[in-house]
Amino acid sequence: MRFFLKIIFAVLLTVIVSSCEYCNWAYFEGEDTRAKLSNVRIGMTKQEVLDLMGEPLKNEKFNKPDIWFYYTNVRWGDSLTVREESTPVVFSEGRVVGWGNDYYKTEYEFKDWDERIYSESEQQQREAVLGSLTEALQKDTELPQKDDTAERDLKKLMGK
Repeated sequence: MRFFLKIIFAVLLTVIVSSCEYCNWAYFEGEDTRAKLSNVRIGMTKQEVLDLMGEPLKNEKFNKPDIWFYYTNVRWGDSLTVREESTPVVFSEGRVVGWGNDYYKTEYEFKDWDERIYSESEQQQREAVLGSLTEALQKDTELPQKDDTAERDLKKLMGK
C-alpha cells in the first residue's frame, strides 16, 4: 500500500511540476513592466527610459526609432507579442513626449489603427461641420426652378 501511495504521489508531483511550464510567465512580465511605466515622466531621455524600463521589444514590425514598445498586457495565449499587448513610449528629439496606447492613438500616429477615441464634444463638432458641409453642397447642386415662360414663347413662335 505504501508503495502504491508513493507512485501516486510521484505521478501527481510530476504532473504539477510539468504544468509549471505552461504557466503564463508573460503575465508577470507585463505586470512588472506596467509598474515600471508608472515611473516614466515627460522629458525623460532615451537613456533614462532604458535604465528604468530595460530594452524595448526588438524585431517587432511596429517598432520605430522614436517609438519603443514594451510588453504589458497578455491577451492571447499564443506566445506571440502583438501590438495590442504592448504599450508605446513615444520620443521626440530624444525625450519622452508621451506613452500609452491612448496617447499614441490620439496624438502621434493613427495610420494602422482601426479605431480612434473621440470625446463627445469632438464628435458633436465633427457632426456639425459635416452637416453644414452637406447642406452647402445640396444648395449648390439644386437645379434652378423651371421657367415655363421661355417654353411657352417658343411654342407660340412655332405655332403650336
